[in-house]
Amino acid sequence: MSAPTARGGAAGATAPSSPWNAETTERLRTAPGQVRPLTRGEREALMHMHNTARAQVGAKPLVWDERLANFAAMYAGQCRLEHWRDTDYPYPRDMQKNGPPDVVMGENIAWSCPRYGFDGKSAAQRGVEQWLEELPNYDCENDVCLRGQCGHYTQMLWPTSERVGCAIVKCGGPHGNGERCRHGGPGFEALYCEYSPVGNVVCCPRQRAVPDPARCPARAARAIPSFGVLARHTIWWNDGD
Repeated sequence: MSAPTARGGAAGATAPSSPWNAETTERLRTAPGQVRPLTRGEREALMHMHNTARAQVGAKPLVWDERLANFAAMYAGQCRLEHWRDTDYPYPRDMQKNGPPDVVMGENIAWSCPRYGFDGKSAAQRGVEQWLEELPNYDCENDVCLRGQCGHYTQMLWPTSERVGCAIVKCGGPHGNGERCRHGGPGFEALYCEYSPVGNVVCCPRQRAVPDPARCPARAARAIPSFGVLARHTIWWNDGD
């Protein structure tokens, strides 16, 4: 049986209990995308992949955070393939007390068109695999992206990030960038993950994804293109407080 979504059932049917909090449920009621939470198996796999990669570089394991998962669901429902910080999307009411949004959360997005899917795997598993495939693009010793993308990978490893929460959305045309998938039919499926505290902080003071260069993972000789991953390496700024 599939996990419940934010959409209601047939008239007269008993609606499944919402996996989301009240604010998320309210926002998803009119959202263009069909959002669902990760299943237990998907969440366990996602956390295992994150924390295995983090252990290799000496970072503490992440823990799952339901508030971050709720925000991921809210924003995923808008079917925007751009980072929420670059939009006018309103910040959650119950999280505003934690400080400026750009200090609180970082975000990774992975998406795929219907024609290609996620190689027969769930969006949660294949999405994280795509982020891990950015490793060849990352020069760990010098802490820079050589070419292509590496910011999703470094956010996964970021040593001061402690929590993560994610959601999955299916978006169909004409909503939400359906033109990106014109060769495979309208719409796309995407994984949205929110991280706190934010990673990829490059200023004031400068931080590194892997603080100890001696813990840098081995890197393949050739960069791997990451088809289907949002092509963006967000540079975050922190005032050092």
